[in-house]
Amino acid sequence: MSRDPGLYLNDILVAISKIQNWTQGMSLDDFESDELVREAVGLKLNKWKIEDHLRTEEDIGEYWAACLIEGGDDPAFLTKALGEIARIRGMTQLSRDTGISREGLYKALSGEGNPEFATVLKVINALGLKLRAS
Repeated sequence: MSRDPGLYLNDILVAISKIQNWTQGMSLDDFESDELVREAVGLKLNKWKIEDHLRTEEDIGEYWAACLIEGGDDPAFLTKALGEIARIRGMTQLSRDTGISREGLYKALSGEGNPEFATVLKVINALGLKLRAS
């Protein structure tokens, strides 16, 4: 039986919280050049790219399910997650499928936009995702 995707995301959030507490007040340059930090994170810091981790439809589905659990009632969290999935799938095709301009999609799905619920539903459906109630 596979592990609940929400648990993976929770583990990541706990690790991030610990790093934030440890490095509070450090600039990015300080963070990247600090020897203790470099040792703790394995000496090589690479920018985390979601597209490196969401390679299959199953990965995307599990990520979306975890976001629904972890995002709770935070619409910015959920729309940003949709934006990440949309960029992986291709914003041009999503624009065609939804009838929403690419620019409009980028803005709505940035996590800083404020899209209408109808827009969010169009995107969810066009991406082949589900919005499940429990």
